[in-house]
Amino acid sequence: MSTLAFRLREPAYAPLNTDEGEIRLLIVEPARSRDYAIICRLKICSLLLARAKFMDDYAALSYTWGTIPAAPSIIIDGVSVPVTPNLFAAIKHLRSKESPLILWIDALCINQRDVAERNSQVTVMRAIYGRASMVHVWLGDKFDGSTTAASIIKILGGNRDIHFKRPLEAGPNAHGKWIETEEYWEHIVQIFTLPWWTRAWTVQEYVHGRYKGRVLFHLGPFSFETELLNEFLRNCAHHNNSCCGDSIHETNRYRSILLDKCWPSFQLLDRTPASGDILLQLARFRTRDATNPRDKLYGMLGLSNDGFFWQGGAQIDFIDYDKSIETAYEKFATHVSVGSRNLDILSHLYGERKLRLPSWVPDWTATISNHPERYVNRLNNLHRYNASTGLEPDGIVLMGAGRYYAKGFLFDVIDEVLPPLLNTQSYADIRAAVGLYPPDMKISTRYPPTEQTMETALYHTLAGGIEFDIDEEHHFFPRRLPPFSETSLSKYGKWIMYFASSPPDDLAFWNRDVECVWSAISSNVYDRAFIKTRSGCIGFAPLDSKKGDSIAILAGGSVPYILVPKKDSDSDAFGDGSGTASKNEFTIRGDCYIHGIMDGEVGNMLEEAKAPLQMIVLV
Repeated sequence: MSTLAFRLREPAYAPLNTDEGEIRLLIVEPARSRDYAIICRLKICSLLLARAKFMDDYAALSYTWGTIPAAPSIIIDGVSVPVTPNLFAAIKHLRSKESPLILWIDALCINQRDVAERNSQVTVMRAIYGRASMVHVWLGDKFDGSTTAASIIKILGGNRDIHFKRPLEAGPNAHGKWIETEEYWEHIVQIFTLPWWTRAWTVQEYVHGRYKGRVLFHLGPFSFETELLNEFLRNCAHHNNSCCGDSIHETNRYRSILLDKCWPSFQLLDRTPASGDILLQLARFRTRDATNPRDKLYGMLGLSNDGFFWQGGAQIDFIDYDKSIETAYEKFATHVSVGSRNLDILSHLYGERKLRLPSWVPDWTATISNHPERYVNRLNNLHRYNASTGLEPDGIVLMGAGRYYAKGFLFDVIDEVLPPLLNTQSYADIRAAVGLYPPDMKISTRYPPTEQTMETALYHTLAGGIEFDIDEEHHFFPRRLPPFSETSLSKYGKWIMYFASSPPDDLAFWNRDVECVWSAISSNVYDRAFIKTRSGCIGFAPLDSKKGDSIAILAGGSVPYILVPKKDSDSDAFGDGSGTASKNEFTIRGDCYIHGIMDGEVGNMLEEAKAPLQMIVLV
């Protein structure tokens, strides 16, 4: 949701009583011809009144506002109101010939020039889409090739027995051309990559519509049930993985895009819970776009746990379009870190930052790589670690000064930084750095923190201590905890043969064991640098980590963190006039994995030595 760039001739918006849960609904009058003008009126209703008139019949529209030029107009309560062409096409398509259509549309049902109203209405988006009898997803108007593409989706979505490979079956065709024709699949990919699939707000609109009602996708005159799209993608994947795989990958690059990118994206959206950990929800859809950067955050808040908006018995008001983007992000980070009594938010500091924020506040506009799912896999495993066992979180945040006060302990320093694990050479460099080159699984050198062989320690470091497994229905991510077993090295040995093969990544070495090892490793090492510490520990840390950076355990943190002492010249970086920097002030690069320090070992050492925690100030 964002404001239009041009000035609207607005209808006369009567004020809403937010205490009564009031919203506006747009009643679109029927028209027997698509060429007739769109005539509408606004009606105020209450979400709190279960049997209120219209409330059982309204549908909510999920769409993208689209481009501004050549804005057509509709009539609302006698006033000609310009709307974007995309919205105009959606209303015209959905309008009935016989009976009024009752819709909730953000651009028209919210007074976009009233910031206070926008703030309050955004907080009830979850209820609006969850209560709607139908959520209409408007993907856009038809385009060249969309008619055939829509027909193919319906054919393959309705029949799992249709093959793509000519020798297996005569197969379906369209307009006399074999269904495998590349241009057809290019148009199918175009449907699944339209702007609706990339926007932040459409996530919660779809998710709440799916959980509480029914979702119907529209592309011009074509409509698709959610299950039809699911079946179409599942059927394509089924044939790819069984009888028709060669045809799919060797002769049609667009179907490869469909299966490798579009289908996982649709699965992620379709499987997202309506209520969950807000940080994981943000991570899952971090690459989604928003015209207003605040909406990268606000657009996801409706997917948080029910208790997220409450703290100390009082409701927290996050949404304020009058506040700066930086203030909105810092306020959110403050609430999450203090309210959750953990520091998981410090694991979301990845990406190329764009905003001027305290280092401990995630920049949700940061540019990240093309594989966000690898970050999400790593974040999903945070709860499997407990590096600060026994250290109670006691964070204090000074808003405006940009400081977060945490108790912790600086236990090590980076001594060597190697490039990320990208290829055979980088893997050889890592092995050489720990004394395991050339490859020899029989080398008996020990890793001091865990007393494992160095080979086993390197494997568990690469995989983040995770042993991935998979069956037809589920993925499993168990931790490998002390005392460590050497039995899993057989899988690791197979992965080494595949990764170091000649030619590189020779598929002759690929099997299920290799897939399991590589799935764990790829998530843990992705966008990370390999590090060695002064004490002899090894691990993976943010790519910008440098020799001399401190490694800390912070109370409430599941994992260790990489900190950089703040220089005197940076002491007034946030304009607070504080003068000389404290020796306890640090910027944070992000979290890290240090093998043998992930399960409370540092806390145990402190307890034995009766050493006190330090006050560490993140700025």
